[in-house]
Amino acid sequence: MIKKDISYSLAHKHNSLREVMKKIGKSGEQFALIVNEHNQLLGMVTDGDIRRSIIQGIAVDDPIEKAMNLEPISININDDDEEVIKIIKRSNKKINYLPVVDENNVVKDILLHDEILNILKRSPQALFLKNHITPDSKKILITGGAGYIGSNLVRELLSLGYHVKILDNLCFGRGHLNIFEQHPNFTLLHGDVSNARDVIKAIEDVYAVVHLAEIVGDPACAINPKKTQQINYISASLVARICKYFQINRFIYTSSCSVYGAAEETLLNEESSLNPVSLYARMKIESEKSILELKDNSFSPTIFRLATVFGDSPRMRFDLVTNLFTAKAIKEGKITIFGGDQWRPHVHVNDVAKAILLVLESPLDKVSGEIFNLGSNKNNFTVNEIGNFVKQVIPSVEVVTEETDVDKRNYRVDFSKIKTTLGFDTEKSVAQGIIEIHNAFKEGKYENYQDSIFSNVKTYQQ
Repeated sequence: MIKKDISYSLAHKHNSLREVMKKIGKSGEQFALIVNEHNQLLGMVTDGDIRRSIIQGIAVDDPIEKAMNLEPISININDDDEEVIKIIKRSNKKINYLPVVDENNVVKDILLHDEILNILKRSPQALFLKNHITPDSKKILITGGAGYIGSNLVRELLSLGYHVKILDNLCFGRGHLNIFEQHPNFTLLHGDVSNARDVIKAIEDVYAVVHLAEIVGDPACAINPKKTQQINYISASLVARICKYFQINRFIYTSSCSVYGAAEETLLNEESSLNPVSLYARMKIESEKSILELKDNSFSPTIFRLATVFGDSPRMRFDLVTNLFTAKAIKEGKITIFGGDQWRPHVHVNDVAKAILLVLESPLDKVSGEIFNLGSNKNNFTVNEIGNFVKQVIPSVEVVTEETDVDKRNYRVDFSKIKTTLGFDTEKSVAQGIIEIHNAFKEGKYENYQDSIFSNVKTYQQ
């Protein structure tokens, strides 16, 4: 057993719930050991214990002894594998970690999930106890997890061993979630981010929140401006405030590069002026402000300004430029481009998931309170160029240009910050996304691509 630095996992009984949760966030684990001034073990507490205590009325500045487990299971520093196995068996509880103490009950080390599992593996007769060991993966809540980006993110996180919970009003149905619903690490909560009770129920045992739940896109937001303001701004602020109150440190909010609007600068970075031309973009800006204002030592929000997303996903959208052009080229043989000289940045939906995962696993001091443009400089293209990419894959398509109803948004975006700070770069090009969607049509996936389920505007008009 290699002795670890356990200082971040030790807290004093007089530390407040807030202080202990801060320690838990820094340690990267989901628990803290409560000790006295001599480091003697007094109790144990998990992040879930703290949140349940807050729900029950204990104040975040009350001492942690009000929330801790006073009878933690521990092992002695001299215990061999056989004795550890006996302790696990006698406990008859789920165990993620075991404090290691000496004869004076002073904490000397901590056995974590993988180390406990290795002990069981070395003793085949004890493998039946493996169900007593819960996976060492963290629980993530994704609001709007049944949507285009969310359903793809769910798939990625589950494949990596995360426990994933989604809170969604299921306005796009739930059929596309069938691929997840039998997964042991997946939980679906049918609810609304505008309802505080639904949000509080959803966050009780999670480590981080990724907030995606909103009305997405300029046309969809214009249908009902009052509802857009309620969901995209007021509800986003509500979710963030609830997360802060219940001591959820990691919070990711997906904004949009559309906040740059009709821009005059040649290449826009996170410090560039904002010039929104739609209600959707204005609500993004207001949400960014309200969330970043909440930042403190126990709440560390990260903002992503997404490029225009493309690519295949469990809940597919055909109201995004690359996806729509490809579908029309395949099914109708014709693309109509309005204007065409407008610049747009683009990012594959898989790369969005990759970036979110990177922030979830990054040290907090690198991502707390930061805004990152999410995309890649190599995927900045005009709308005309997107049409040309489609024609390269589907040569028979007719491309028509019209100068009426031109979208005023025009922006090229610099993605250097996320690459420099986190080492992130995208993997998939627009051309690869077009080929991916083309292949999906060949497989017969989207024969009815014009159905309302594939369009945010059509869904919200119903």
